[in-house]
Amino acid sequence: MGARFQNEGEKMNSFTRKLIINYTGVIFISFLVVYFLFNVMASNYIRSVAERELHGDMADVFISFGVSSGISNIAIEEGTFVTTFNIRPRTSIVDSNMIIIDDHQQIISPNFDFLSEAQQAEIVFITDYYRQNPNRFNNDGMQRLRVSDATFYVSTQRHFDADGEMTILMYSDISSAMTFTNRMNQILGILLVVSGLFGLAITLSLSSSFNQSITRLCNYAETIGRGNFQEQAGTFKDLEFAQLSKSMDNMSDMLQAYEAKQKQFFQNASHELRTPLMSIQGFAEGILDDTFDKNEGAEIILTEGHKMASLVDELLYASRMDSNIAAQEDELHPLSLPSLLNDCCERVKPLALAANKIMTLNASDEITINANYEKLERAITNILTNAIRHAASEITVSYHAEATTAYIRIQDDGDGIKPGDLPRIFERFYKGENGSYGLGLAISKDIIKSMGGRITAENNNGAVFYISLHL
Repeated sequence: MGARFQNEGEKMNSFTRKLIINYTGVIFISFLVVYFLFNVMASNYIRSVAERELHGDMADVFISFGVSSGISNIAIEEGTFVTTFNIRPRTSIVDSNMIIIDDHQQIISPNFDFLSEAQQAEIVFITDYYRQNPNRFNNDGMQRLRVSDATFYVSTQRHFDADGEMTILMYSDISSAMTFTNRMNQILGILLVVSGLFGLAITLSLSSSFNQSITRLCNYAETIGRGNFQEQAGTFKDLEFAQLSKSMDNMSDMLQAYEAKQKQFFQNASHELRTPLMSIQGFAEGILDDTFDKNEGAEIILTEGHKMASLVDELLYASRMDSNIAAQEDELHPLSLPSLLNDCCERVKPLALAANKIMTLNASDEITINANYEKLERAITNILTNAIRHAASEITVSYHAEATTAYIRIQDDGDGIKPGDLPRIFERFYKGENGSYGLGLAISKDIIKSMGGRITAENNNGAVFYISLHL
């Protein structure tokens, strides 16, 4: 018992771990996807904006060189450009700036006298990088550079005129945009941690509630297993556990009813077996002591033996029905219903004659049904035997067909079925007044039901049984 609960506890712990891992994993993966998509989209957007700005400003510069527009003053003083560049109105998140170097890799513009130390440092860095890696730049692409806390996109163009060659480095400082991106990543990281902790708390709360409910249901199952059917599972807040507890309550009620039926059956069966056994034992002893005539005693012993064999046969068949052995043998074949009913009547005819009862079969049109001959014969024979036992003088069997269904009617002229017994006559192990073992009608119902049919009973100037089967 302890080992069983320990195993159940391990399973519940495993369930809790899986719930936590799955819930936390979903949150983590979702945030990773959001993080990845945000960074890809932000990077692409910043690059596209920087590329648009650099290309636009580079075009303005070359227009200025070509048609003298956009530059208010261009002069060469001792080989040095003095430029004042009119920048276009800014509507973007990045700005662009320009560096001009001559064919000796010397900076022509801008003038360092008008720049701060930080501006001078970034210009020197970009220029040195270009000098050291000229092959990485071309007239169509951009290069991304990073130094300290600053990030730049750099685009280059070469210009040739009568005075020689010069290179224009147009660069955009995207540090502010990158700072915004990094802050958003930090916010996403914080949200990931907060959501993970919040989700973990919810998961632990849910798993704790689940474990409590499962533990209650496990204890309830153990109680039912010990044969205590009086307790109930109780109420649960969760719909699934409430449904499960209701199903377990129904199972407990069915087991209790089944146990009661079994006790009643064993009492009846033991009584039915004890009576012929005592007769057999008594007559056997009488024969040995020459108290009874041997022929008379042997006849009684044989009769009682047949009764015991019949009871054992009913028990075995009921067991086969319960274990689905009979259901597996349920092969349906076309067969003649009048011929089947005639065989059943002929089989119980000796019993009817012995009881001075008349058996009448009202045969009409030929009807073919799909059924298992041996099983259906057994089911109808059980009903006929029951009718002979309770009839006053006559049993009538009739049949007809409607649409896709065949109907069989078996009636006796006895006192009918008591109202208290009528709802329960097809229950397993239920024995009515003058009943035998409480198995015959129950087996008949199981057989007919296994073929997709239906059987009912009522009182109408005696007991009447109705059977419906598919054609």
